[in-house]
Amino acid sequence: MKPRALKADCENPTQGLRPSQMMVIFDEPIIAQRWAVSATGSITAAVMISHALQLSQLLQNQNDGWFAKTIKAWQEEVGLSRSEQETARGRLLELGLLRERRVGMPARLEFKVDEDRVYALVDELAIASFGHLDERDYAAPAKSAKRASRAFPPGYRPL
Repeated sequence: MKPRALKADCENPTQGLRPSQMMVIFDEPIIAQRWAVSATGSITAAVMISHALQLSQLLQNQNDGWFAKTIKAWQEEVGLSRSEQETARGRLLELGLLRERRVGMPARLEFKVDEDRVYALVDELAIASFGHLDERDYAAPAKSAKRASRAFPPGYRPL
């Protein structure tokens, strides 16, 4: 009997969950792009810049790329506490990935991603990690088994 019950649970893992629990479990994921973790050295800064990039791309034709976001909105959208936001913002400002300004009365904080700096940093990371791939000739077919074995990045050992 137990194997059947386990099999049934595996086939329908949401069985027995209330709709409210399913809403929590299947809520939108929070995204942190891997390059941003490497570039900033911080998962919280990576989450913040990844989200800011999404917003910038959605709003690129509005307000010259600037967008307003309250501390509460950041917390609700990406789950960062006030202190995590402040630390992440400081790191992103230091790296030149994010710009800030205060506008209006009462003043509100607006943000803008410096896309040129983002692309420059991504380029630096790409060259440092995978630059050797840019130098390869992909059009030429492998002439021998020796050449084919060099098709892998340095240090990679196929199973």
